Amino acid sequence: MESTYLKLEHVTPALIGRLKCEKLAERESNVMLAEISNHAGEASWKIALDLEEVMLVASVGLGALVTLNKNCKANSGKLVVFNMAEEILESLKLSRLDRIITIVSDQAAALKALS
Repeated sequence: MESTYLKLEHVTPALIGRLKCEKLAERESNVMLAEISNHAGEASWKIALDLEEVMLVASVGLGALVTLNKNCKANSGKLVVFNMAEEILESLKLSRLDRIITIVSDQAAALKALS
């Protein structure tokens, strides 16, 4: 499935969401949450989120990642984020979100973390 902001694909054992936007702000966050939530059950809420094209994550985007992480855990799944720009990784570390969201370098590591 593909939309303006997100491409979803099933790769065992997960649902991979590839953000296709430079920023994760309010509009993009709402679309991301809705689309992933609609399909997450098909992959037992094991979600790998590719942030390769994202250069900016607004505070509402950080909130969306926390919400998605909570939703995954509430449904016995897991969220793993990968291909993250160094600046975004630093933001997650400053806000200590790296302690609650699993962050890995690439898709292979994300799929391994979800196995």
